[in-house]
Amino acid sequence: MKKSKLFKLCCSAVFAAVICILTFQFPIPFNKGYINFGDCFVIIAAVCIGPLWGGLAAGLGSGLSDLFLGYTYYAPVTFIVKWLMAVGCYFVFKAILKINKKLRPLGIILGSVTAEIIMILGYFIYEIFIYGFGVAIADVIGNAIQGGIGVLSASLVYLLLYKTGVIKKLF
Repeated sequence: MKKSKLFKLCCSAVFAAVICILTFQFPIPFNKGYINFGDCFVIIAAVCIGPLWGGLAAGLGSGLSDLFLGYTYYAPVTFIVKWLMAVGCYFVFKAILKINKKLRPLGIILGSVTAEIIMILGYFIYEIFIYGFGVAIADVIGNAIQGGIGVLSASLVYLLLYKTGVIKKLF
């Protein structure tokens, strides 16, 4: 059952909803960005259900959140960036596990860092075209803060879910 397409589709839908809901806003005062906990589950979706279904959940959940929060011009790029975050995170995480399964904490941290670097670069490139280089470079700070929170929260939540056996039972 855990390997079926229907199971992964259902998991992807649940993760997309969780990601959308957790992308609530805590504004960053010095730029137009905001901190959220959506990235935590972008990363967890990626490592639990893989790059295809996890990426779909990440892109849809985050893109819908942009639509609901009034950032419609960000929704298409958010879909792409969050999908790429999930793909990058998954492959780094799996590569570390192939070396040694005991390196799981390192895998989730390095996978998360990879994902957040993709996020920072993706939005930086997009914002160069929308706002110009000066604004785009200034927004890197806010995105890096959001990325740091994503790495920390995803690593802690994933390891907690893994240690309690939830990950093994569900995925």
